[in-house]
Amino acid sequence: VDHGDNHIVNDKDGEKPLQKLIVDVKSISDTELLIRYESPEGQPANAIIDGCYEITEVGGIERLNGYVYDIKHPDSDPVKTIRVPFKLESSETYLSGGLVTEKKVPAKYPMESLVSKIKSPGSTYAFPQTLVLTDLINFGSEYQQHVAYIATLTFYEKFDRLPYPHNDNDSNEVLTIAKSLLTDKSIDIDDFEIDDKYIHRYVRHASVELQAISAFTGGVLSQEVVKCTGKLTPIPGFFHFSSYESLPDEIPAEEDRIVKSSRYDELAQIYGWKFIEKLKNSKYFMVGCGALGCEFLKNFALIGFCCGS
Repeated sequence: VDHGDNHIVNDKDGEKPLQKLIVDVKSISDTELLIRYESPEGQPANAIIDGCYEITEVGGIERLNGYVYDIKHPDSDPVKTIRVPFKLESSETYLSGGLVTEKKVPAKYPMESLVSKIKSPGSTYAFPQTLVLTDLINFGSEYQQHVAYIATLTFYEKFDRLPYPHNDNDSNEVLTIAKSLLTDKSIDIDDFEIDDKYIHRYVRHASVELQAISAFTGGVLSQEVVKCTGKLTPIPGFFHFSSYESLPDEIPAEEDRIVKSSRYDELAQIYGWKFIEKLKNSKYFMVGCGALGCEFLKNFALIGFCCGS
């Protein structure tokens, strides 16, 4: 995703603005106040880290009220506290009350180009993340996916096709390309070691289009289009997603993967026709077909689930 160098985010998360109850205000320097707060009853106890907040209804320090401040919370400060840039006069003393309310202030969100992100995809460990963390089981797999993906596209440019499913020659060629991209620094990732097994498994199904993954990817894409308006924070470049654990432990026999000019051909390339017959002959009754249910039914129908004779 790249909305350009001058992209503006008006609302980074779409959440209802945070509001906290002020319980104490004291001066910690000539230029800063330390404000202690509590969460209103019934609201989640989310901590304030930084951002723009309006302060109102503070008794005893009326000059503080009605303005929006750029507040901070250093790690060394006590929990449930924020620092506010404000000089307290000797005649002013906090008495009671006060609210601190988050303000959604437009902020510049420059984005990196496709060329730069191909070379350096970012980090899943950065804060905020510069590469989206999508796999909480296989940490670092996003980097393996990135290398495999760019190598597969390079293969496509070279041979004008994607690698054939379960083709060892194509798989080895993509692996060679991947290692070459890393060697000449076309892809430059710190402390990265390529996983040959991961690349082979990725390439094995690179040309197979699965309906469920397509539906998920389409949903992500549609949200990113909306973010052009400044609503919500865009994906910072690449979004690498996999369902590695969904792959079968053993590759179906070649005769079980034969192409039949069927809409299930690509599904059979991964799971085999015997598995598809099991899907077709399953018998389930689903209760409810609302926002989620209708999507489930669509996906079930497209993979032939419970659609047998």
